[in-house]
Amino acid sequence: MPMLIRQKSVKAKLKKLTYHDGDFIIPAGYELVSMLPTSYKFKASDNDPIDIHLKHKVIVITPNDPKQSTDKLPDNPSKNYLTGVSQNDLNEMIKRQITVVKPDGSTIDASQLITLTRTATLDEVTGKVIKYSNWTIGSFSEYNAPEIQGYTPNRNAKAVEVVKHGDHFEPIKITYISLGSDTDDTKTGDYPGNTSTTSQSNSKEVEHVPLKNKFWIKGQPYSLLDLLHNDPWTSKFEGGTIYQAFLSALSYHRWNSPVSGKIVKAYHINGSYYGEALSQGFENPNGAAPVAANDSQAFLTSTATRAVIFIQADNPKIGLMCFVAVGMGDVSNNEITVRIGQHVKKGEQLGMFHFGGSTHVLLFQPTVDLDFNLHGQKPGIDSSNIKVRDEIAVVK
Repeated sequence: MPMLIRQKSVKAKLKKLTYHDGDFIIPAGYELVSMLPTSYKFKASDNDPIDIHLKHKVIVITPNDPKQSTDKLPDNPSKNYLTGVSQNDLNEMIKRQITVVKPDGSTIDASQLITLTRTATLDEVTGKVIKYSNWTIGSFSEYNAPEIQGYTPNRNAKAVEVVKHGDHFEPIKITYISLGSDTDDTKTGDYPGNTSTTSQSNSKEVEHVPLKNKFWIKGQPYSLLDLLHNDPWTSKFEGGTIYQAFLSALSYHRWNSPVSGKIVKAYHINGSYYGEALSQGFENPNGAAPVAANDSQAFLTSTATRAVIFIQADNPKIGLMCFVAVGMGDVSNNEITVRIGQHVKKGEQLGMFHFGGSTHVLLFQPTVDLDFNLHGQKPGIDSSNIKVRDEIAVVK
């Protein structure tokens, strides 16, 4: 608070009074609100009082120069700093513990640390903190476990865009899943040489799929990097085969595994709703089609909201394959119901769409030789549904 010091009027003979340094001593911890007058001419009587305005001096304590209770205030050395300006008061270290357990049992500590900070504004008269600034915010980058031949990590640590004061993160333990075959694939109704439909649908297939393509152009070639959102495993499918099937609004909308195998990776990719390729919409010379979304399926695999599930098939001729659920139109959610490390049998549920027309994709590596069974139909948007768990391909 400002302090007012009032000098009494001085009765003296008419004279001029000049201030010099040291004539008025400012109390410790205070500072002048305005400058002192340099001179004053006294009258014989009725002199005006001289008002000197002071205020409490404040200082800002930064996180890289914290203070202890044994430290003296710089402009009030008779007082020490009080609580609230120590290292821990102005700095907060937040840790995301990540432990990688390798197949041989050795571990890697991949934990991530960030430090959030704030400043303190302190009153030099009282030694107390008046206010703190807001805490800074931070972020954690994505962590991908190292690749080990013959194994795949059961998970990775996703990026955290905003880390705030007081946030707590549960420890993350990453282990490895063997890509070898260790399950029974001979039970009734489960034939290791073929793949089955994931849901009731009509379909098409494309071979020798490139890694990158301008999928928005007319003809909508597939773009693997865009479809899988730059997943590090994308290159495994370069030159491979894509099978895509369309579901109308009234079709069966649950996903059933096309192969028996282990779930080795599963995640969601945010994307658009009600999207369509320009060539089927505004740039179509015949005008936008009322079913433009249906004719934009390759485009939607790279732009729409989707769920991605990698399966290590028990059949070594199939190996690692990928299922991608693509939400077309008004799909409200792509729900994954399996977990990483889980073994599924062919025909078991992987997840489901919630409402609306949808499409889905199966990705096979270039070493997989498939003979598709489209049940006497020509692939296309006008073909009839293939029933759930019917054969769609045989591995040669």
